[in-house]
Amino acid sequence: MNSSKLYVTCPACGKRLCRAVPGSELEQDCPKCQSLVLVQVDPDGKVSTKIIDTKTAS
Repeated sequence: MNSSKLYVTCPACGKRLCRAVPGSELEQDCPKCQSLVLVQVDPDGKVSTKIIDTKTAS
């Protein structure tokens, strides 16, 4: 895969969160639904997202 940047979206609400390059691993807060999302991009460019925590209004 070339060195292009890939867009990452929230798996809960679909909001575009950031761009990442192959080999990236990061945690990102979603500004729309307040979920904490773990983002992993393998060297081949496959993007994996997983919600680690959700914040609920009290």
